[in-house]
Amino acid sequence: MPRRGWRPYAQTGLWIRSHLLTVGADYVYRMWKLFNHHLKAMGMPEVSYKSFRNYIYLLKKNGLIIPVSTAPSSKHGKPRVYYAINPSKINDPAWSNPLRAIYPYTVLGAARRRKKRKIR
Repeated sequence: MPRRGWRPYAQTGLWIRSHLLTVGADYVYRMWKLFNHHLKAMGMPEVSYKSFRNYIYLLKKNGLIIPVSTAPSSKHGKPRVYYAINPSKINDPAWSNPLRAIYPYTVLGAARRRKKRKIR
């Protein structure tokens, strides 16, 4: 019997890495649409565009992906930016958790801000 409340876990960074290895270069909106299709096939809820865009920002900040080209957008004034994997960081461990790679103590959360109580 499966654990109560258990859901399959999709690792966004690893999916982006495998997608960019397959495709070569892609823009954020298309990756987001394909990732949501992948999540739907796994029976998981979709992610918002904003959260996916923030994840792309973390990957860029870690240097895992680099912008390779731009193309004019069909509807909006901002050009599309195509991203590819940085060849020197294909097997970097930061792909599984880019936030922890930038801020190593974020996993502690509120525990790091708690003050120790004095026992009298």
